[in-house]
Amino acid sequence: MSYEEKETFKLIDSTKAIHQMSQSLYDRYFFEWIGFFGSSNEFQEVYQVSYGSDGPSPIDLSVNLESYIGEGHSAYDLRIQINEFEVYASPNKLTPSVVPLEIMGRPYNRVYSLKAYSLKVPNVIQDSAIVLWNREYGLIQLQFSNGKTITRKD
Repeated sequence: MSYEEKETFKLIDSTKAIHQMSQSLYDRYFFEWIGFFGSSNEFQEVYQVSYGSDGPSPIDLSVNLESYIGEGHSAYDLRIQINEFEVYASPNKLTPSVVPLEIMGRPYNRVYSLKAYSLKVPNVIQDSAIVLWNREYGLIQLQFSNGKTITRKD
């Protein structure tokens, strides 16, 4: 995953306001599942980070990644929440972009386009946003249905 402990980064929104994202949580651990008969050769890694910004329109970002490795299989699940928008995905079941995606003049490789839904409107999927994400940088851009964006600024 792309986020390091104590890392900060910037996001820019459609109004050109820059948000300094400060890390509030970094948690990463790895363990083996132990069954009734002892070692299972089934492993799990859990990785969680949270960031927040201050200001008149604060942004909160949390990422939770869980990977599973066992005999003959592996998988991982990703949960991203940006303010009231949330997405669950299994990136190993999705196909990232084949060609680099250029965003704000910078090329990003292997970008996943994920649909996020608003948590403010339960059981209604009309209010949605597109999350552009990759393994190298994490969140690249959030595209709202009203045309506004929040974009990583490196």
